[in-house]
Amino acid sequence: MEVTFYRAECGDAARIYFKGTDHKNHNIFIDSGFKRTFRSALENDIKEIQNNGESIDSWIISHIHEDHIGGVLAYLKSVSNGEYNNLIEAVFYNLPRRYLESNDISELSSVASINHGDQLESYLTNSNIKWYDNIVNTSNDIELFGLKIIFLSPTQKQLDSLREKYISILTPYERQESEMISSTVSREQIDYHILVDGFDLKTWKEDNSTENASSISFISEYEGINILWLADSVPSAITESLRKKGYSRVNPLICEWVKLSHHGSVGNNSVELFEMVCCKKFLISANGENKHLLPNKECLVRILRHENRNMRDHIELHFTYDNPTLRNIFCVDGKDIYDKLNFSTHFMTDNTSFLVKE
Repeated sequence: MEVTFYRAECGDAARIYFKGTDHKNHNIFIDSGFKRTFRSALENDIKEIQNNGESIDSWIISHIHEDHIGGVLAYLKSVSNGEYNNLIEAVFYNLPRRYLESNDISELSSVASINHGDQLESYLTNSNIKWYDNIVNTSNDIELFGLKIIFLSPTQKQLDSLREKYISILTPYERQESEMISSTVSREQIDYHILVDGFDLKTWKEDNSTENASSISFISEYEGINILWLADSVPSAITESLRKKGYSRVNPLICEWVKLSHHGSVGNNSVELFEMVCCKKFLISANGENKHLLPNKECLVRILRHENRNMRDHIELHFTYDNPTLRNIFCVDGKDIYDKLNFSTHFMTDNTSFLVKE
């Protein structure tokens, strides 16, 4: 199994490539970044998949924000224009609203300025792509040629809240989190000047974005190897699901990778969550140069300092970009901090693939 993390600015896009129980190669995409991410990051791999005669077995779209949904829309547009063949076999995507009239979809298809969420609904409705909807934390696990998908969020209440917000076809989807929400969860924005020991890990406020809370998050399991995909989920839903599956501080979920929620935002990654997960590699899908000024240092400190951490385990923090902003996160702490807390930082200069299972 090989996992690729794509550079999608402050967005999410990844791919799992694995040998299935049918002895064939399979591809699963998780989110897709912005529309421009298709050309800048995804296109070459999709060309390779097409040239190899393979398919995209599943594309999991976590929620409606444009930094997650844009790339797949750009790809599907290229399919409709005849540039590419459709390689997608199935899509996992929760419809954000219920259409009340049968002609709503056809009307949406003819409107050039429709929202990205409505665009995906239109593409899926008018294609032969198998579509999984109404995915919540109690949904059955999915088995894909030996790779299992175990859903952790959203809860039914969180999905219902999204659909209540967008009950009308005339209500445009939020393109991304509002400035008010970002300010609330980002703790006065840039916090890189604060020493690692200067954060009070007992105080915390969870993200209250309806859209983020509706994120499809899950564990992918392949031959005993777990990867935790958190999208932009809120941690209270994840910890609730983990507890119901028997995980706890004394019996944590063991993972090879954790893709941090919401680009390393302080409001989406709690101490309680990290205490229930045993992992040495964390992926932060953010460039540090975005209007929300993510990732937050406090989020990373929670990984390094929570009380349940085994300090003998070396932690790797992997960022999808390499720039002075990201390299400055721990600068105020001095070089000794890496030895003191037994961790290292790694910066990607291009889309990067990691061999997880030979």
